[in-house]
Amino acid sequence: MKDLGKTKFCLGLQIEHPKDGILVHQEAYIEKLLKRFYLDKSHSLSTLMVVRTLDVKKDLFRHQDVDEEILGLEVLYLSAIGALMFFTGHTRPDITFSLNLLARYISCPTRRHWNGVKHIFRYLQDAGYMSDPHNELLAIHEASRECVWLRNATQHIRRSCGISSENEAPTVLCEDNAASIAQLKEGYIKCDRTKNILPKFFFTHD
Repeated sequence: MKDLGKTKFCLGLQIEHPKDGILVHQEAYIEKLLKRFYLDKSHSLSTLMVVRTLDVKKDLFRHQDVDEEILGLEVLYLSAIGALMFFTGHTRPDITFSLNLLARYISCPTRRHWNGVKHIFRYLQDAGYMSDPHNELLAIHEASRECVWLRNATQHIRRSCGISSENEAPTVLCEDNAASIAQLKEGYIKCDRTKNILPKFFFTHD
């Protein structure tokens, strides 16, 4: 047997080994698919899907209209849906809802539905999962709560076994979103940027 070192690629997943953990992403696979569907030169989008409406007749994700043409096999609708499905089960659960909407029409896709698929591709070209400041704040809040619970459980076990916890170092949470860090530094202060975020999500500051 031969030691090939740390794994870098595995079944479409890219694995990086920074000093403080493991990072799994699919950047190379995304770039490959963008080229396959001729979208690598397209403009990126920061939103995952267009705003929907309660009016069924105006909803862009509605079924085929009577006078609407169904796309032919030359448009690789089914292949695109299948390729995107691979992301949802690995590194991009954020596209699951919109993709499931579009997957309903694999037997009768229209130009509207194809534009929705291309919208997802253009979103993947731009966005990183959990890169939004608001969502980053929620993610670090959940990590903080889990961390506190685990530390309390560990300390309880240590005390029960007569093991000292005095020299236990603090747990470090890494955060690379500048907006999220700025919001957490001062604790909850209601303003235009935070008025829709519940104060409990600033638990990390405490």
